[in-house]
Amino acid sequence: MRDITFVTTIFGDRYSPFLLPHVYTVRKQHPGSRHVLYWNGVSGELIDQASAMGVEAIQKETHGDSKHGLLNDRMRLWEEGVAGSDSDTVVVDVDILFVKPIYHFFKNEITYTFRENHQYPLNFGILLLRDGSKHADFMHKLTKRTQYLFDNQYERARQKYGSCDQQALVEMLDSDFDIGSVSCLDLNEVNCNFTERTHAFHYKTGWHPVLLDGEPFPLEGPRSTCRKAYEFWLSVNEELRKRANN
Repeated sequence: MRDITFVTTIFGDRYSPFLLPHVYTVRKQHPGSRHVLYWNGVSGELIDQASAMGVEAIQKETHGDSKHGLLNDRMRLWEEGVAGSDSDTVVVDVDILFVKPIYHFFKNEITYTFRENHQYPLNFGILLLRDGSKHADFMHKLTKRTQYLFDNQYERARQKYGSCDQQALVEMLDSDFDIGSVSCLDLNEVNCNFTERTHAFHYKTGWHPVLLDGEPFPLEGPRSTCRKAYEFWLSVNEELRKRANN
């Protein structure tokens, strides 16, 4: 198996409950991997716990707490992480948990995830790059284009592609880089298709009332079909509690 470097960002306490489960599943499914965490506005105790699990935690200045500023910070620091990596690299959101190892998905130089039969097929949140630092130029161009779209075409990008970073990545698909794709059903699942195919699950905003705000898991309605994803979240947190008590 090839070495992997994971690059994650976290800014502010809102996403703090995801950090240790995220780190734990990275380490569990990819033992020996390198994990770089760029952070700001999170408790020092939590960062110490992540560091004790093998994370390289690097505090960085951020550009305010607006969605615009934080997304640009994420892209900028993902770019920095890729430039500093001499191995296969995964840039990934902190609210993604890994269910199975993902080594075998590094088939192209760059791999993104897509949703079938969706208004916005390309879905960001995770990006795979073979031999990370060799693709620093790709990440630089992607970051600059995302920033430009935020500053000049935000509403158009949001309506047509779902977000500025997703439009920027769509535009990069026509470049000379060797870019491939993987279904979100395998990597970066965001709905309720928690199956044998699932290698990484993305607990996006729709999950926040239950996971972050303490609302009960719904027994009816669309989210009620997500029981397996919810049970996985609970099992990871139970493993973390047992680990802390040993």
